[in-house]
Amino acid sequence: MVHRKCQRPPPGIISGEGKTIPTESRKRSKRFFLERRCFIMTAWWKFRKSRIVKPTKNRGVLPFTRNVRDLVRRIPSGKVVSYGRIAALAGDGRQARQVAWILHATPENEGLAWHRVINSRGCISLPPSSGGEEQARRLRSEGVRVGPGGSVNLRKYEWRIRPDSVRKPPLAERDLEKL
Repeated sequence: MVHRKCQRPPPGIISGEGKTIPTESRKRSKRFFLERRCFIMTAWWKFRKSRIVKPTKNRGVLPFTRNVRDLVRRIPSGKVVSYGRIAALAGDGRQARQVAWILHATPENEGLAWHRVINSRGCISLPPSSGGEEQARRLRSEGVRVGPGGSVNLRKYEWRIRPDSVRKPPLAERDLEKL
């Protein structure tokens, strides 16, 4: 084996009969490299673990997320509301998809009534295989009549809440630009 740049064998290698045999110093340097790499990775992981923040209740939760969760908890049994309506009441009517994501990301043990939130057309948004049937089953158990395709009569089952009864969220930057 010949080093590309200097056309001579690298240090620590003895060439003989077409074979390259690492010498003891080469073995030591390889071992040293592996030990050093292991030490660096261990040190990095310890540092990384020390920086991981343990999640606690309401720690680092944005006001919009907190408002969404509070509103979903307040939806009475037997009533439904749309993602957009929850977003508007929580402080930003353009964040309907964010409401869906918040409901998806919230753990089951928080007790959110996620099944009471549907889309603005009055239909269940989830596909049947990904929770749509579960949502329909839970709504039926609360007395909501779910039609074919997951449709719900919003005139009859929509939860009507006055916007003035909802806690006012803090102003966002884009709202400050309007003033």
